Amino acid sequence: MVHRPELPHVIAVLALAAGTGLASLASGGCAATEERPRTEDDARQLAPLPACLIELPSKGARSEGVVKSLSEEQLWRVVFPAYDATRRVLPADPLACTGRPVLRDKALAGGKASARIEEGDTSLGSGGDRLKIAWLRSLTFDDGAAGGALALVRSYESTAEVYAVGAFRGRPRTLFAIERIGPEVVVAAQDDGCTGRKPAAACETMVTVFRPRFGALEPVANIAQERITYAADGEPGVRGRTEYRLASSIQYLDGGIRVLEQVTVRDDLGREVRRAELERAYTFAPDGKMVVDEDSLWSRVVASAKTKPPPPPAN
Repeated sequence: MVHRPELPHVIAVLALAAGTGLASLASGGCAATEERPRTEDDARQLAPLPACLIELPSKGARSEGVVKSLSEEQLWRVVFPAYDATRRVLPADPLACTGRPVLRDKALAGGKASARIEEGDTSLGSGGDRLKIAWLRSLTFDDGAAGGALALVRSYESTAEVYAVGAFRGRPRTLFAIERIGPEVVVAAQDDGCTGRKPAAACETMVTVFRPRFGALEPVANIAQERITYAADGEPGVRGRTEYRLASSIQYLDGGIRVLEQVTVRDDLGREVRRAELERAYTFAPDGKMVVDEDSLWSRVVASAKTKPPPPPAN
């Protein structure tokens, strides 16, 4: 799993004040940001500014500042204002509340739209500052993957704030978490392809890191958390099948992301042939993407191995 060390308290550079609300997007139905007293929710000082603010149906007396959980139906309606809750369908090419056609994202190319949104088509992840990340799956792919909008949200008693919306494609069991890199909020999507794998089958688990910018959740880094592959006679002096296994520990820190990689090589009997470790650092570049200081240890260790599959056992 992604390692989440305790991060120090961060004082945000920006805070909401009177008159700071963003104008609504006519196509997305977003309202202007309303002012809230600083004393009622100190955690707001650590959150990004909302891209949209949506009024929720009132149920009795309003209690400003009270945080509540949104139902799946509410999440779909908050992110996609044109969502038909009665029929549980999205219109063709729907706009997110930010006004962006997120389902046109190239990451979702080739996806087939679901005929109906079902209960359970939403995955949630949590983080500090009462933020939630919601993956709204509305597309399917021939390889078994799912796709849809990825939204960073927070809800109150009478309103829901949407900070950024992006697109994600991965396995339905993908896990999501909200992390901090100094004052920056980021979203980590862990697409696990190794749990439940068949014996001697290659696999990989990837973590995609998203950063909210100008109302969009943009992928800024892809990090291999686990990889397993096999080669025939892959190591000098080692006969038969060789297993290569990568395990990474990922830490989100003030200056960026620290990744400690370990690659272990074992022979066909499970004996360790060699082991190597490397620490890598991801930092933000001026264009907002993340750059890494070292190539992955995986490519160095496995590149020279013979990647053909081992021969079948003799009868």
